[in-house]
Amino acid sequence: MTLGQRIQALRKEKGLSQEALGEALGVSRQAVSQWEADASLPELDKLVGLSRLFGLPLGDLLQLEEPAPQAAPAEDPARLQKRRLAHGLSAAAALLLAAALVWTGTGLVRTSERLAQAEARLTALEAAAAAPRLDPAAPLVATFDFEATRYGNDVNFALSLTAAQQAEGMTVTFQATRASDAAVNTVSKAAARSPGSSTGYSTVLHVPDCFGSVTTLTAVFELDGQRCTQALARNVSVGENSASWEPLWQAQG
Repeated sequence: MTLGQRIQALRKEKGLSQEALGEALGVSRQAVSQWEADASLPELDKLVGLSRLFGLPLGDLLQLEEPAPQAAPAEDPARLQKRRLAHGLSAAAALLLAAALVWTGTGLVRTSERLAQAEARLTALEAAAAAPRLDPAAPLVATFDFEATRYGNDVNFALSLTAAQQAEGMTVTFQATRASDAAVNTVSKAAARSPGSSTGYSTVLHVPDCFGSVTTLTAVFELDGQRCTQALARNVSVGENSASWEPLWQAQG
């Protein structure tokens, strides 16, 4: 049965005239007549329209028959070996590509982590730069006074100073360093804020075995890890019950 004969038979099964079929497909009655007479072939879109109108797959309308499967000819062993080698190389290339992608992804993650760490360090540096700082080149002490009281070879130093620089969180520690023939020893004590003063600091520092030794009094200013030291006074001569002191903070101020 030709294609034209199938179109005619299916049209009649549907009870359609050539004119009605032509109207459904957007063609003239003469075009349908030519199809059925095998004088012309429907265009592809008209074939699709016919298959839908008749409720048939396009292959059934055209009555296309699939050729019977044939056994594949035996492949040449050398060609088979080459094909297997090519497949193996393709698989290896795919594995290398996957590994490269994984490595690249890991590298990107590590790079992101390093960038985050660098940004955190930069933020910390910016915060530190914005924090109040002591100026070691400027005077640290505005006024200083002390009184030494001897108890045998021990001395109590009543120390007080007014800070020339002040920042929230700053601490002041007084130190007494005595040099003897045996060794150099330092005694330290944190100062307290003087009552009624925002810049005054004072304490009493007990220094054993100090009398008769060269002693230097020092103030240590600390603020957020920053440490600045200023010498205050040093005894230059020691008598039986008294000592002469040289002021040092004025020279630095």
